[in-house]
Amino acid sequence: MSDKLRVFFLGSGDIAVPVLEGLSCAPGVELLGVVSQIDRPAGRKKLLTPTPVSQAADRMGLVLRKVPKVNDPEFVAWLKGMELDFIVVVSFGQLLKSELLHLPRYGCVNVHASLLPRYRGASPVRSAILNCESATGVSFMAMDEGMDTGAVYRMIERTLDGSERSDTLEIELGRMAAAEIGEVLNRIAAGELTPEKQDIRMVSYCSKLKKSDGLLDFTGSAAELDAKIRAYQPWPGGYFMVSIDGGKPQQLKIEEAVVSDVFVGGMMGRIVVVDRQRMFIKCGKGALEILSLTPAGKKTMRTRDYLNGVRDASLEIVRG
Repeated sequence: MSDKLRVFFLGSGDIAVPVLEGLSCAPGVELLGVVSQIDRPAGRKKLLTPTPVSQAADRMGLVLRKVPKVNDPEFVAWLKGMELDFIVVVSFGQLLKSELLHLPRYGCVNVHASLLPRYRGASPVRSAILNCESATGVSFMAMDEGMDTGAVYRMIERTLDGSERSDTLEIELGRMAAAEIGEVLNRIAAGELTPEKQDIRMVSYCSKLKKSDGLLDFTGSAAELDAKIRAYQPWPGGYFMVSIDGGKPQQLKIEEAVVSDVFVGGMMGRIVVVDRQRMFIKCGKGALEILSLTPAGKKTMRTRDYLNGVRDASLEIVRG
C-alpha cells in the first residue's frame, strides 16, 4: 500500500476548483476521487450544467461521482471501502452527517472562505466585500455536524483595499488555499497541527443569496452601493429598473461603477447623462458613475454604447 495520504474530495463551486487542482499534485497525497453535486439547470435556456468541480474533474481525468445525497448509506459504504485518511470539502453544498464525518482516519477538513468564526454560511466572500471588511481569508477547519462550527487548524489572511469583486476574489482565495492544502493535510497527519475552537463571541453568519438581493436602493450612500455591486458579481449582480421615455421598466445590471466626486443634484435615484457619454446616479450620499452595464437579454457594454442606443431618450429609475 502507498504511504501517501489517501484523500477524497467533495466540492462544487468555483472556489473549489483551484483547491482540487492543488490537491491533485500535492506531495504526499493520493487523490482517489471527487464527488460533486448533480447537474442542474442553468442560464436562460435552463440547460443541465455540471458544477465547476465536475467540469474540472472531467478535464483532469479524475474519478468523479455526482451524488444527490452524500449521506446515503450505500454511498457511505462505498467510501468506507477506500480506507481514507482524509475527506476534503470545499464549497460542496451539502451537510455531512456523523457517520461520514468519522469515516476518514484523520477526519474531514473543510476549506472555508472567511476568517472563522466570521461569516459562517453560504456567502462569506460576498459578505466580506458588502460589509467593507479590511481583511478576509481562508480557514482550514476540522468538520463537525454544525454549519462551519468546527475547530480551526489554520487561517490565511488576505487584506482588502475596497476594490475587490467577489468573483475574482473567490478564485484568489481558492488559489491561496490550494498552495497550502497539501502541507496542511501532511502536518495534521503528523500531529503537528492542533485545531483551536472558534470563539463563539465573534460568530457572524451569512445566508444564501436571492435574486432580489441585487436590487439597488439609491437611498443608500454611493460607497455602500459600490460595495454591493462588487459583492454581487457575477450573480445576482447589482441591478435597477429603468423606464425609457415612460415605457415598460427594463432591468439594467451594473457591471462596473465608481464613486464619483461630480456633484449630482436633485432627488435620490436621479439619472444624469453628460455629453451622451457618461451616466451618473444620485445616491443618498454622493453619486455613482456607471462605467459598464448589461441590459436584460443583451451583452455587457460600455455605458457610452448603451447611451448611444437610447439617444436623446428620458431615463428614469423605477421600482418593479
